[in-house]
Amino acid sequence: MRRTVLLGAFLGLACGPGKGGTGDTATTEPAATTDGSGTSGASTAVDPTAVDPTVVPTTGDPTTGAASTGEATTGGPACAMYQPEAIGPGLDVMIRHEGDAPVWVRALDCSGLVDLDIVDPLVRDLFTPAGSCWPAQCHEFLEAEACNPACDDCVVPWAVRIEPGASISMHWPGGFLQSMMLTAECAAGEGCQGSCGRPTRAPPGWYSAELLTFHTCTGACECDPLPNGWCPIFEPVALEDATWPFTAFERPGETAIDLVIGAP
Repeated sequence: MRRTVLLGAFLGLACGPGKGGTGDTATTEPAATTDGSGTSGASTAVDPTAVDPTVVPTTGDPTTGAASTGEATTGGPACAMYQPEAIGPGLDVMIRHEGDAPVWVRALDCSGLVDLDIVDPLVRDLFTPAGSCWPAQCHEFLEAEACNPACDDCVVPWAVRIEPGASISMHWPGGFLQSMMLTAECAAGEGCQGSCGRPTRAPPGWYSAELLTFHTCTGACECDPLPNGWCPIFEPVALEDATWPFTAFERPGETAIDLVIGAP
């Protein structure tokens, strides 16, 4: 079932839970990912012929982990708690720009994925798409002989420009990464002890899909739109005049919603 609801747009800058930032002006900072040595990656251009990076891959998203067997792979039954839960149902979010001027949003990863928030009843942002480093999920550490994180050599865009009339399709699998601590009993490999994320099913309740949207941009704000009407910006920009459109939904229940942006 799909319904289109523009429940509100809050004037003034506001950041999704856990993503930081206050005030009415934002100067976006490109968050470079790092490899195992801690060196910063270089900017990566987007291939217009590639798969649309605004569609979260259902196989690569860490919240789509395979169903847990309940059996530990090492360390006995006590380690079964690190296995991923079966999650779902998922939610398809269609972001629709119905304004008459370009808008800008923050990017979440190197592909230019827009920084969508899925906010739960405890005001936590549960939208955690695939990261650029491996291993990261708890079950990936359990039988590894050594855990030296390998990361993509790339840089997150400064912003994403969205043209009037554009539509961006995104998917949330219906789960989140629960933070846990691995012990040597369960992850004996070199460097495998420490924090990890366990794919966990999101509980029932009322949620909201939210996208912080800026209506004024200063700096290198132009880019060549891809066929679906958006493009990443890899040069410095300052973003102002923010609104925060959102659409509420209940789970379990709705599996597809529209999130309308662009209204000043």
